[in-house]
Amino acid sequence: MTAGKDGIIQIYTTEIEELLQIAKSRVTRQLTAEEKMKLGCWIGRNVR
Repeated sequence: MTAGKDGIIQIYTTEIEELLQIAKSRVTRQLTAEEKMKLGCWIGRNVR
């Protein structure tokens, strides 16, 4: 939890399942093979 001078309080989760759920809800497109390689997402997986 954090609070700023503006009085806004933010609460963050560290639960992996909740973080994955949040991430999946914000994905607008799949990464291209080139983007996966650039970001290292291809390690140990097949790039499609």
